[in-house]
Amino acid sequence: KGEIPAKFSLIKTPSSSSSVVTFDVEESELAVGQRLGIVMTFQSCRIGEFQEQFKWRLHGAAEFLVLLVRGHIRAPRFEFDRKVIDFKKVSFRFEESQEIKLTNTSTVPFAYELRIPQDGQGDLREFEIEPKSNTILPNSVQTILVKFIPQRRKVYSLAMVLDIKDIGKDMKSIPIIAESKVPKVRIQPEELNFGKIFLRFQQTKEIELINESKLFARFIVHPINPKFSSFGKVITSLDKGQILPESKMKLNVT
Repeated sequence: KGEIPAKFSLIKTPSSSSSVVTFDVEESELAVGQRLGIVMTFQSCRIGEFQEQFKWRLHGAAEFLVLLVRGHIRAPRFEFDRKVIDFKKVSFRFEESQEIKLTNTSTVPFAYELRIPQDGQGDLREFEIEPKSNTILPNSVQTILVKFIPQRRKVYSLAMVLDIKDIGKDMKSIPIIAESKVPKVRIQPEELNFGKIFLRFQQTKEIELINESKLFARFIVHPINPKFSSFGKVITSLDKGQILPESKMKLNVT
């Protein structure tokens, strides 16, 4: 409110806040009676309390104009719709999948990445997450599919963790549990006796593969030992397949 034009400039300091607070006008000159709006932009990559003083020099004046900026920076708020991903009992080397929903309950978007630190590398990986990373908008829901193909017969106990880009790692952890088992399958009958048969004449008998477990089963019929091939050929109606839980599958053996 002086009677002459006023030149002003922001006094820059080497504080850590200078990189997260910016002003669209750092120096200028005001005419007599003029007002100037200055836009301040704040963007922090750290969580916690924030407080900083910013000073402007008025050329020709002994005092500074001081602006105190303070607040509390917090991470985006989010939640999963499940506390644990439980695959229960699964068949060895069979793919299983579970859905989990991630909700952004805050008013800002954030970019996330999901990972399972205990999972193997390359061909040894047993889990796949879709989508593994994405940007989720405010008050939006992201459906995430976790695929699992157990390569070992064991009890699994690990975790899926969520990182937020430019905010922090391990912001949330969701336990994953499972038990990989080989289903119990038996053959009925256990022995096929073709008796006396004519040379070069085909004869067929039937066997049953009985899956006695509550898990899916997979079977493969291996070729006959080459040292016995001179006696004849053995052909099955299927050389591989799957058997439903607590079910039977009939095969013709010729």
